[in-house]
Amino acid sequence: MRFLSYFLDARKTIMANKMRSWLSTLWIIIGMTSVVVMMAIGHGTEKSITETLGEFAKNKISISSEGDFSSRDENNDKPGGYVQKVTFTKTIVPYIEHYFPELSWRISYQINVPGGTVKIGKKSEEVSAVGVPPIWFELNEKKLEEGSFFSKAHYEEKASVAVINGGFRDTFFKTKDPLGKKFIFNKKEFTIVGVLKKTEFDRWNQIYIPDTTAAERILHKNAIDSFDVLLDPQDDNKLRQNKLAYLLLKKYNKTSLTNAGFNVSSFAEQQEEMKKSLQGMKMFLLAMGAISLLVGGIWVMNIMIVSVTERTREIWIRKAIGALNKDIIVQFLVESVVITLIWGVVAFLLSYGIVYFVNKFLSDPTQGLGLSAEIDQNIMMMTFFITTCTGIIFGILPARKAAKLKPIDALRFE
Repeated sequence: MRFLSYFLDARKTIMANKMRSWLSTLWIIIGMTSVVVMMAIGHGTEKSITETLGEFAKNKISISSEGDFSSRDENNDKPGGYVQKVTFTKTIVPYIEHYFPELSWRISYQINVPGGTVKIGKKSEEVSAVGVPPIWFELNEKKLEEGSFFSKAHYEEKASVAVINGGFRDTFFKTKDPLGKKFIFNKKEFTIVGVLKKTEFDRWNQIYIPDTTAAERILHKNAIDSFDVLLDPQDDNKLRQNKLAYLLLKKYNKTSLTNAGFNVSSFAEQQEEMKKSLQGMKMFLLAMGAISLLVGGIWVMNIMIVSVTERTREIWIRKAIGALNKDIIVQFLVESVVITLIWGVVAFLLSYGIVYFVNKFLSDPTQGLGLSAEIDQNIMMMTFFITTCTGIIFGILPARKAAKLKPIDALRFE
């Protein structure tokens, strides 16, 4: 009952100071929303990276073909230009296995196919595609929900078949059975033979096709974009990474990875790079949130000071009937916290909307920023803690002022 009384008093304070209340509302909502979204994106994206790459990813080394502008020409130490990316082909697999036999059946590659629009019934959406060899699904820990992976005949015949992810199924089929259904992609008709188990990160429409189909029927070239090497958990990842880099530098007559035209990286390095790329945005949102909370808190303090002045007679009457200074302080602190909590709840609900937007439109790395956001229990508790602390910190001064009021002060406001 006492909390209800405090809540009603806080409501009166808000209604009595509408302009100041709305100004404090604006800044507190901006501040809390920025903080919640920052934490949600950081948590969600890091979790998404780990989930997407799989449990074995920490023992995985990725080699990708990349062009870049170099600062120096590696042969004559003169200012460089654009470094042409190395063109990898499927022959790179037996080449590595020849020098490292222990890596046999632990190397997989993929061929990126330009995305396109798929229309099934009345539904039309953008879809990304990847050409993969038989071992790719195993090394990337992909599990089937129904159907099958590609058969040997599919690869030999360069068949127009596809395995779809959970996002594709939800977009086009909902509860219908997609097996055997056909669709047009890149002007070719494909038949669905398998559906992967859905994960919480299947937010874009992805199809997988045989690498032979991608290379010879769509792209008409034998190049691969990247390949992964899955190491033994007991292997020294950094040492193996250096050995692979040296082997590739030797094969392509390069002297330095800086101007090599390809990149060799481990999962740990990729995760660190992702964290660094997020750091700038996180710091910006955090700074904006801190400034907004500061301004909002000052406005809350201003509202409470005005409220103390307007309620001087009420405070004196309470003291006259036995209320102690600590009772007055608690009353105004709770009112301050209630005000910030009300707007904190609004900010939290707004954050859910922004999180939905991020996951819907910015999560696809082929079309957006590859971001993911998730609000978990820890973020909810942190939001409650920050909001409560804001109310307490900026409510202390008004509460102390109220507690120090004397009977003579009440007479001034008669």
